[in-house]
Amino acid sequence: MMIKSNERILVGVSGGPDSMYLLNSLKEQGYKNIIACHVNYNYRENSIKDEELVKEYCSKNNIELQVKNIDSSIYKKLNENFEKYARNIRYNFFADVARKNNAKYLFIAHNKNDSIETFLLQEERGSIVSYYGLKFVSDYKGLIVVRPLLNMLKSTILEKDKELNIPFVIDQTNSDIRYKRNKIRSQISEADFPKYEKEIKEANLENEKLKTFAKFYVNNNLTAKDLILTENFHKQDLKQVMFIIIYYANYLKLDEKLLDYNGNFLKEIATELLDTKKTFLKIKCKDYFLVKDYDRIYFVKEEWFKTYSIEINNREDFSKLNFLQETIYLQRVMDEDGFKFPYLISNDYDSYKLKSYCDKKKTNRYFIDKKVTYKLRYEKPAVISLNNDKIVNYKSF
Repeated sequence: MMIKSNERILVGVSGGPDSMYLLNSLKEQGYKNIIACHVNYNYRENSIKDEELVKEYCSKNNIELQVKNIDSSIYKKLNENFEKYARNIRYNFFADVARKNNAKYLFIAHNKNDSIETFLLQEERGSIVSYYGLKFVSDYKGLIVVRPLLNMLKSTILEKDKELNIPFVIDQTNSDIRYKRNKIRSQISEADFPKYEKEIKEANLENEKLKTFAKFYVNNNLTAKDLILTENFHKQDLKQVMFIIIYYANYLKLDEKLLDYNGNFLKEIATELLDTKKTFLKIKCKDYFLVKDYDRIYFVKEEWFKTYSIEINNREDFSKLNFLQETIYLQRVMDEDGFKFPYLISNDYDSYKLKSYCDKKKTNRYFIDKKVTYKLRYEKPAVISLNNDKIVNYKSF
């Protein structure tokens, strides 16, 4: 990737050997509009030393520096792991600085060791990922993230720092094997990297096949916003089904947090869809439900299942229906029935299915025989005559 030397660029700088080498390299390559970005999490007692080193280097080399300091009191009430929290803070800070300074590029000092550690973490977690390891170029909130050191070994960077007399600090928490990444780091050797690189290449080739089929399947089996589950869907293995669900959610522009790609939740959903014999199934996904409805699935917001049952005893009661879009339709149904009050207007299918009738059948049995979708059962209000418990508008289901 060619980036002009006068382009305004951001560089994430922790003060460690990798980021200080990257910052120095970009300066030596002639980049004139560098903004160094440093986050002091105040998570370690001596983190101020990292900040001071970065400030001193930037001041000495006339490099603009932006620093974000985190109030350490927040850690007492932190309800997620520190690494995840720190990453979100860091990248949101980068994005904010980029927006304020009209910068498009962010340089990050990930190296080959980081990429392999990431791959091994992904494998250990059984994560569904779009890419194994780290990409040279990626995107974060419209910011182009560039990782130019991915072909460099950590040991080579340390040698270069020593050779070029580049200052840096060592974060002692990187040796704390209570963190999974650090434990993996302590167990691997750079001599084994060619083997891991081969595995990463193979994993990404397989990933591309899974993504390609998922895209093809979703694009060819959509009806409105519903995804049809064909016979071919049920022939796929678990991982392929997980990719289909992800691509479908992405197509609908739903937040990826909805499915928790890094956990077991997505696997549970795929397993349920492959194994269930039920015609109707709803799975809670944060503020949404993923619904299986006969041969299709769709996402609906939690409030979609909100029910109502309204008794209409006379024409004056029509005002009770004003919150519904179907008010005119419902009045017409009662009119065609001769206004034989009282009626019950309800979308509470679970409540009325065994108490009412469609023609001469119990509503539950009639809907099963007619394969009335659950979407229709819950969306369309039934007009039930309380004189004989018959659904007046049953033919419209």
